[in-house]
Amino acid sequence: MSTEATLILAWFGLTGLTEVFSTFFLASWLQRRGVKLVFYWIGVPGYLENSYASWCRSQGRSSKVVVRLRALLLINLIAAAVCAIPILSTTASGK
Repeated sequence: MSTEATLILAWFGLTGLTEVFSTFFLASWLQRRGVKLVFYWIGVPGYLENSYASWCRSQGRSSKVVVRLRALLLINLIAAAVCAIPILSTTASGK
């Protein structure tokens, strides 16, 4: 495997971990502040951001920074997946 492929796969892995940890952190942070979350929906893109924005409105705060950061993390994950999936498919097929 080439160095470029290794870097792309590392990028994909790190963005996946970042998305998982940020989801866990935001969900636990919201629960500590009394926001009722449905566990089933926590992994759905937009659910936590909507819950956070609702909580911010009730507190008179702005939710722009967190919502934009989460959107950028998701875009980064999609871009990494688009680059990594062809590498993974050729590696798995043995080409």
